[in-house]
Amino acid sequence: MILIWLFRTFFSLWLLLTLGVWRSTRRLPKLKASTLESYPPLTVLIPAANEQESIKTTIQRLLACNYPDLKIIAVNDRSTDETGSILNRLAEENNRLEVIHIEKLPDGWMGKVHALNTAWQRVTSPWFLVCDADVSFAPDSLKQAVQHAMAHDLDHLSLVPQLGAKSKPAQWVLDNFSMMGVAGIPFDHRGRVGGPGFGIGAFQLIKSDFFKRCPGFPAIQLEVIDDIALGQMIYRSGGHSGIANGASQVSLTWYANWRTIILGLEKNLFAAATGYRIWPILPIVLAACLFLISPVAVWALGSPIDQGCVFGGMGLHFLGLAIAARHMKVKPRHALASPFALATFLLAFCHSSWVVLCMGGVRWRGTFYPLSQLRKQRDAKRSA
Repeated sequence: MILIWLFRTFFSLWLLLTLGVWRSTRRLPKLKASTLESYPPLTVLIPAANEQESIKTTIQRLLACNYPDLKIIAVNDRSTDETGSILNRLAEENNRLEVIHIEKLPDGWMGKVHALNTAWQRVTSPWFLVCDADVSFAPDSLKQAVQHAMAHDLDHLSLVPQLGAKSKPAQWVLDNFSMMGVAGIPFDHRGRVGGPGFGIGAFQLIKSDFFKRCPGFPAIQLEVIDDIALGQMIYRSGGHSGIANGASQVSLTWYANWRTIILGLEKNLFAAATGYRIWPILPIVLAACLFLISPVAVWALGSPIDQGCVFGGMGLHFLGLAIAARHMKVKPRHALASPFALATFLLAFCHSSWVVLCMGGVRWRGTFYPLSQLRKQRDAKRSA
C-alpha cells in the first residue's frame, strides 16, 4: 500500500512538469520586428577555444547582421587548432573584427571567463553581447534583442536559442531540454527574471554602464557554469534581467549526437545539481528513478482506476509538451521522447558525478581545477 502511494505521488509530478512547461513556454516573451530609427553601438564578445569548425560561420553571420554600429571582439583562448589563424584572416578582411590571442591562463581563472574579462576591458559601447563561438544569428536578431531590452528597461537580456543536433536521438533530447529548461527559469509574465537570476551562454546582452557597477567577471572567475553565474551576479547587483524566446533568431548545434551530450555535460551537471557536495547525489538519483518509473509502476501495481489515470495523465503530458513545442520551434512529435530525454539527463548527471569525484575536480579547456578550489569559490559566493 505504501509503495503504490509512493509511485502515485511521483506520477503526479509528471502532470506538474507538464503544467510548468506549458505555462512557461506560453508566457515566454517573443522578440518583435525591429522598428527603431537608430540603435546604440554594440560590441559582441566571443571567447573561442579550438573552434575551427564553427568560428568562421559565426563571425560571418554576425557581420551579415543588419545592425548599424557593430564591433566584434573575438578571443582566441589558447587554441591548438586553426582557430587563431581563421580569426586573423577574418580580421584582415573586415575592420569591425578585433582579435585577441591569449597564450597563458592566469592562476585562479576559468579559461572562458578570463577570455571574456580580457575582451570586456576593450568595450566602449553602451551595450555588449556575450555569446558562444558556435552560434548562428538571423540578420535582424541583434536589432530585435537591443530593441526588446531597451523597451523593457533591462540591464541584461538572455535569449532562448533553437538547439540543433546531427543525430535524431540527440535532437529528441535537446528539443525536450529546450521546453523543460524554460520551466526551470524564474520569470514573470513580462519576462523579468527573478531570484536567484539566470543566464544563457548562447546570448546574453548586457548594458555596459550597469556592468561597470557590478563586481564583474572576477566575481565568477572560477565558475564552471559561467552563463548562469553571470546572470546571477547581475541579479545580485540589482540589475533588471529579462528572458525572451529567441528560437527564430538565434540557433546553435549544441551537441552532435547522444554520446556527446553525456560527455559534454560532464563538467556542468554535478556542479549545477549539487554545488560540488556529495550527499545530494543519492537523493537526486533515487528521486529521478522513482519519477521515471512511476507511470509503469502505477500501471502494474495499481487498480483499473490507476491504469486509467496513467493512460490519461501521460496523454495529457505528451499533448501539453506538443503544444509547448510549437512556441519553441520544436517538432511536436518530439514530445513523445520526453521520458528518453529525462533518462538521458539522469545518466549524464551520474556520469558527471562519477568523473568529477574520481578525478577530484574538473578538467576544462586543458586546465584541471581541483574540487577544493571550486568549493572555496562556491563558499565565498554564498557568504557574499
